[in-house]
Amino acid sequence: MKKSGTILLVDDDPAILEMVGDRLQMEGYTLVTASRGEQALDKLRSLIPNLIILDISMPGLGGLGFLNHLTDITPRPTAPIMIFTGRHELAPFFADDTVSVFMPKTTHPELFIQKVHELVAGHQSQLTRNAPLIPGITRKKLLLVENDFDLRDHLFRFFCRSGFEVEPLDGGHSLLEAATRSQPHLILIKYLLPHHNGPKLAEQLGTHPPTQTIPIVLYDETGIQAGLRKHPFVKSLIASNKDHILLKTVSDILAASLSPALT
Repeated sequence: MKKSGTILLVDDDPAILEMVGDRLQMEGYTLVTASRGEQALDKLRSLIPNLIILDISMPGLGGLGFLNHLTDITPRPTAPIMIFTGRHELAPFFADDTVSVFMPKTTHPELFIQKVHELVAGHQSQLTRNAPLIPGITRKKLLLVENDFDLRDHLFRFFCRSGFEVEPLDGGHSLLEAATRSQPHLILIKYLLPHHNGPKLAEQLGTHPPTQTIPIVLYDETGIQAGLRKHPFVKSLIASNKDHILLKTVSDILAASLSPALT
């Protein structure tokens, strides 16, 4: 099963960025890369990853400098940090809780990826546990379909912090399969997606017996489609992609549909 989550990979070796990055993306992760500590810090000012994989020996700030400057970012990133380096002799320096794990680059790839899965899943669980709950909504599953990486990542974090268990998708190609498998309490879909449109996806879900009772909310950031007509199988069409507006609509729909079957 494909994984979800965002990983920041920091390494100055293009071969590592390519080989490790390709494997992480094959597993399903969203990958963000940086080749210097300074660049990684800049990216963390607008990104909240689920894991940071960090080399030590890099030009400029380097891995140790990166760790020392994490306190400059507000709020400080909560993602676990995996030191991934060829310098085996540095392991004793990370014996405390400064980082989550020290892993040499000679580690077997399957052991490496297993540890990645554990760290990402642990951070996602932590985000969910720490999220404030919305009154009347208790850990509801939300399927989010958005092709823009930055907005998808923002909405994922926003809804997780609001008490939802969120599965993000970058398009509609795998939506029917994901919805059938996870049986979310609500599906939130961008109106216009590459090669798909929201109403057509809603029709596929609404005529598929395993998913036909799941409420579907479409959002149109242009505002053009919202007032044109009603769409079958669509519970609500919102003329915005603003997080608080989407949250209000999603919360109202779920609160109104609370029943023993959903709690």
